[in-house]
Amino acid sequence: MKTLFGRLFAKKPEAPPPPLADTEADAGLGFGYKTGWITVPSEDPDSVLAALGAENIVPCTWRRGMAAVQAELGPVTQVFATPAKNGHVCLVLGLQGAMEYDEPIADMFARLEALSKRFGRVAYFGSYRVVDYVAWAFADGGRITRAFATVEGQVQVLTGEPLAEERALGLPFERGQSEESFSEALYAQAEGEGAFPNEAMPLILAAETCVDPRTFDGVELGLGRLAVLAAD
Repeated sequence: MKTLFGRLFAKKPEAPPPPLADTEADAGLGFGYKTGWITVPSEDPDSVLAALGAENIVPCTWRRGMAAVQAELGPVTQVFATPAKNGHVCLVLGLQGAMEYDEPIADMFARLEALSKRFGRVAYFGSYRVVDYVAWAFADGGRITRAFATVEGQVQVLTGEPLAEERALGLPFERGQSEESFSEALYAQAEGEGAFPNEAMPLILAAETCVDPRTFDGVELGLGRLAVLAAD
């Protein structure tokens, strides 16, 4: 199945050099458009990164950390972990929507499942308007409980039962739905000027289920962490 999910942690021949440590914090930066991120219920970004299997973890300013991950146009090799807010750490993955989506989703799902064994319910959110990429996924207790993704209006992933917060987005989610039946309902609804997946939806869902990444903007929370993902 073609999807952007799997490209998030696909192998890359060369890893970046170990990041340098910062000592002076800057104000937080809001994010959420043209990027992907994971939210983890924790107050400790170091423990989250360790559970992810990251290496070379160093304190890092928001500006340098966000610039580092947003500069990557291929598979993720670096990740920026935010300081905790609303009891959640965000792992910012960067411009993943710029990549081709021809890898299996197993790598992303495995990461979410591993984190959820340690921390409870974790979530992934992502969007990239250039290809109309809209996605989210939830894992709890070591298994994927819900995942949804579309690219260019085509459903790439639809598994698990819809959350109440998803239904509030106005998309035609139903229990026990197949990709085909959802697609048919979605296009029928769109013909009547109903809701269609868009880049605001992951942000709305994140705000309702964990933490709105836009609310980091201008907030003094201290240094984040920049780390290199270990090669598989």
